[in-house]
Amino acid sequence: MRRAVLATITTLAVLAGPTAQATPFATPITRVAVLDRTTTSLEISRLGWDTAPHVLLATSADFPDALAATALAASLDAPLLLLPAGFVDEAIFAELSRLRVQAVTILGGPDVVTPQAETELASRGITARRIAGANRYATAASVSLAAGRSPKAQAVVASGEFFADALAAGSLAAGPDRLPVLLASMNDVPDVTMAALAELGVAEVMLIGGTGILAPSVEQELVSAGLRVARFAGPDRFATSARVATDAFARRGPENVPLVMAAGTTFPDALAAGPLLARIGGVLLLLPPNDLGLDPEGVRFVGDRLGRLTNPLLLGGTAAVNGIVEWQMRSVLAGDAVPAAAFGDGLYRLDGGFPPGTYRTLGSAAGCYWERLRGFSGHPSDIIANDLANETMIVTVLPSDAAFRVSGCSLWTADLTPDEIARTSADRLADGTWLVNTEVQPGMWTASGGTTCYWERVSGFGGELSEVIQSGTSPTVTVEAGDLGFKSRRCGTWSLTG
Repeated sequence: MRRAVLATITTLAVLAGPTAQATPFATPITRVAVLDRTTTSLEISRLGWDTAPHVLLATSADFPDALAATALAASLDAPLLLLPAGFVDEAIFAELSRLRVQAVTILGGPDVVTPQAETELASRGITARRIAGANRYATAASVSLAAGRSPKAQAVVASGEFFADALAAGSLAAGPDRLPVLLASMNDVPDVTMAALAELGVAEVMLIGGTGILAPSVEQELVSAGLRVARFAGPDRFATSARVATDAFARRGPENVPLVMAAGTTFPDALAAGPLLARIGGVLLLLPPNDLGLDPEGVRFVGDRLGRLTNPLLLGGTAAVNGIVEWQMRSVLAGDAVPAAAFGDGLYRLDGGFPPGTYRTLGSAAGCYWERLRGFSGHPSDIIANDLANETMIVTVLPSDAAFRVSGCSLWTADLTPDEIARTSADRLADGTWLVNTEVQPGMWTASGGTTCYWERVSGFGGELSEVIQSGTSPTVTVEAGDLGFKSRRCGTWSLTG
């Protein structure tokens, strides 16, 4: 599972490794991220609106009902709030109160947003209407009809089965031409979508996504209905997003355009981003979660427009788009090349732009040494924590650290994808540092190693003594579900025995 990642990142390290240590990354990026998808949508609302008489509400659990929301939000100047478990909780009500909301539109049927939500809203003096259809295609059609016609007689058609392309289309729905977003299945255009296109007076369709997402039969059906079709598609969702953003940017005219970024592999942050795009006149770029170097078209989109892209916002936490990607984007915004997503030996100063975060080695390396530093005097007191090992390692660098120094470790990466190569099977484990619950399942483990075996159950990866839950030299350990990690040295192969 990790072999392809290693090959790609190693190439990047060879091409761009030196800049990862030196680039100052002066261009600020504002990251908007809180505890979860609901609270992040609330924070996005606070960022964009002091007051809003109207608000859109949709479930945070799934994407279909809100895929078409941006054009409607733009017409109402309304933020989109994502509801936890389909009901309106006190945090949502607090935001509705702050915005002085008079009315809300609920997107989706009672199976995704409970009828009790309408009752609770009415009890607090807020008028609620619900837009819902028999399925996601009908809901999108109803939402788009409520938003109204585009002045260009254009509309977007995107997949209703996969979210990325419809989210990228938010830039077009939020722009001055207010393109409504309608949905199609992989092989055909539902009757309800065709009817909505006719009622909206659409003459030209922006078809978003490649033929693996929307088959040629979809395009042919639209053409047969007398519509002009322009397809936007790249080799992956990130390239498609960049091509949509390029068209949306061109529609904005000569003014500067705020750049809004969100993960392309998860949906909640980009859903909430659509209304904000309309509010601030921005464009949306979907990013890969672990390495911006895998998105050359997105990098090119930003690099070619540095003079006019302003106020970069990154929506969502590091679980969606990690600190390395943010670090790389700062370099692009500063007019530099994309630094490597993986880095090798060197001293990485946080005041030079190196991002705090959790990093792991790409495989084992004999004599791998690292240290977290609080200063640069060279005195041992500057070392916060350190380690020397021959096995894979995971280390968390904190924002309060001054630097991270590594040597003899091959490459490090922020990609914490569970490593299936070093593991022999789900119930067998090699020496190294591993993530509990994703690489090491809780239970009793027994090792085959000798008398020098040493292991730790840990609550963090900073290398500090306070993070050690339990340590030992015996060949048996019980890993708990609440542990964050498990470290093993010279123990041989572990087997799950209970």
